[in-house]
Amino acid sequence: MLPWMLTALVTSASEPAVTQLDHHRVRGTIDVTASVERVRAVLADPRNIARIDDDGTTITMRGSDEDCELAHASVAHPIASIEYLVKVCPVPGGWRSTLVQSDHLEVFESIWKVEARGSGAHLLYEIRTIPKIPVPQFIVDRQTRASVHALLLKMRTHFDGGAPPE
Repeated sequence: MLPWMLTALVTSASEPAVTQLDHHRVRGTIDVTASVERVRAVLADPRNIARIDDDGTTITMRGSDEDCELAHASVAHPIASIEYLVKVCPVPGGWRSTLVQSDHLEVFESIWKVEARGSGAHLLYEIRTIPKIPVPQFIVDRQTRASVHALLLKMRTHFDGGAPPE
């Protein structure tokens, strides 16, 4: 590959935009070159998101409830592991996960939305996490921003890096 082609590829790669919102919500967005259909097919299964993120989270599907699915998440962490049950429901353009039960979280909700952007896709990920353990929320928010940024970079690598369809 010619050096100028490599530079063009690097500079055209979308960087995640991560923003702290009110009420401890964090929003991240990124553009990928994969089609909307491919991105939606992958993100429709929460287990795929955990596999792409590869952060120690294990997702086990627990059946469905009307139009929604129940998913049990287990997050392995050296200091404090977390488990929770969420309801994953379709919303216009994506999915919303809301907390059903957890001994570790007071609040957990997330939204994935995918829309067409040229021949590729624009991903929006929004998350709000409030733990039950006594930890300052600003630390949780800071870690959440870093995690969202890292996850979106992994999504870009997955979708733009030639990974085979699931």
